[in-house]
Amino acid sequence: MTDGTAARGTTERLAAAHERITDARRRLPDIEKRLAELAGLVITREEAQTALRDFYGVWNNLIPREQARLLKLIFTTVEYDARAGTVSVTFRPTGIAALCRRPPGVEEAA
Repeated sequence: MTDGTAARGTTERLAAAHERITDARRRLPDIEKRLAELAGLVITREEAQTALRDFYGVWNNLIPREQARLLKLIFTTVEYDARAGTVSVTFRPTGIAALCRRPPGVEEAA
């Protein structure tokens, strides 16, 4: 009986593993599609530099409401640790990408 129980347990584990593999293969195309979408959001250093080249000029021409909107677009969180005297900034990558990929002609108008 011990051999039958062990064989049954092994069979159940193999069946569960096969089911996980099948599920992973079924999800793979969606995951690959999402990875391709995320790869499209990556910006280069040059794109960031171009987008932010005249940041102060643009910033000074924005009204406070537009400045607040821009900050919300770029940053997720900004935390200040008074004890350590440090600032921690978390950027919103999609917001920076949106700034870098603005439509042609917008840069000249800014």
